[in-house]
Amino acid sequence: MFWLLIPVITGAAWSIMGMLLCGPNQETTELASETIIESFGEPIEHFEYLGGSMYDVSKNGTITLQYRFLSAAGFMSATVSLSFAIIIFCAVKCYSIIKNMIYTSTTMSSKSRSLQSQLFYALVTQIIIPTVVLDVPITIFFALNIANTGIEGNSGYLNFIVTFYPVIDPLPNFFIIGPYRRAITKCFSKKTHPEELASASHITDTQVPMANLA
Repeated sequence: MFWLLIPVITGAAWSIMGMLLCGPNQETTELASETIIESFGEPIEHFEYLGGSMYDVSKNGTITLQYRFLSAAGFMSATVSLSFAIIIFCAVKCYSIIKNMIYTSTTMSSKSRSLQSQLFYALVTQIIIPTVVLDVPITIFFALNIANTGIEGNSGYLNFIVTFYPVIDPLPNFFIIGPYRRAITKCFSKKTHPEELASASHITDTQVPMANLA
């Protein structure tokens, strides 16, 4: 039950944090308005956004920290680190169980060993996917913010990468695990339809008595 509550609690905390600490304000609007117009050709008032700057640099070089957004960035970093730690913990746990099952079981058939190996490789792939499409884009956003720079409209590409996660996450199971892979291959390959098989069987049954009569 505890593991099922983690996404709910994290999602709720993330949403509350975004509304309270990353909501639009006058400073952020003034900072981003020119970039928004240059990148999208629309005034910033036409957009809903969350974000901010970790620090401001004045004309004389003085750095002023923005503790409001720094708190949000710290919470986001902790959340991302926690999710990655959970992924690693579960991966190591599953790896230990599968490895122990393969090498210590005396009753496991070669087919079962092969299936367990396939499950392991699917697990490794499913660890890589969230790391690449979730953790890496968020880390890039933070690094750009800390460096007081940005990629303007091109940031949409990073957001687009994040949306791929729920689409590609189940694919390793379909292509690595043998039974799933064969089922998909059968679905997309040109096979004789059951109706055609039934018709061929019926023709064979009706031809046999005629041959006997001859």
